Amino acid sequence: MIDVISQGRLDVGLVRGVPMEISAGNSNPVGMKERFWEAADLITTAWSSRDGAFNWEGDYFHHRQVNVWPPTYQSPHPNIWVPTQSSGTVVEVAERGYTVATILRSSPTSVWSSSARPTKRATRVLASCSGTSRTTRSPSSS
Repeated sequence: MIDVISQGRLDVGLVRGVPMEISAGNSNPVGMKERFWEAADLITTAWSSRDGAFNWEGDYFHHRQVNVWPPTYQSPHPNIWVPTQSSGTVVEVAERGYTVATILRSSPTSVWSSSARPTKRATRVLASCSGTSRTTRSPSSS
């Protein structure tokens, strides 16, 4: 709804969290990463679906008749930012076409220290995504 009201100016941040945060919900921290990616896929599928309700039967989530109304203003969905300090997650974020949110860092590639250089796969994925992502605004340029 906010995306529609703002006429497409919504950006979304998805945060996985850390194991110590999940204990308050009496959940098992094993599989947090997989659960996070399934949740992200469910959310983006719901936003992107224009053919009415759908059922979702995943490993972690089971929902019937998922239908977002009104549909998002941005197509297929709003820009998605995912913060990370892991080079493995950077690859997954880039493969999904999301934006890597680096907090207090100069660039997405700075998640790698000098002792941990990016893998060939990470370098290839980041290179293939450069110039293809949506233009994003910094808070100061809005």
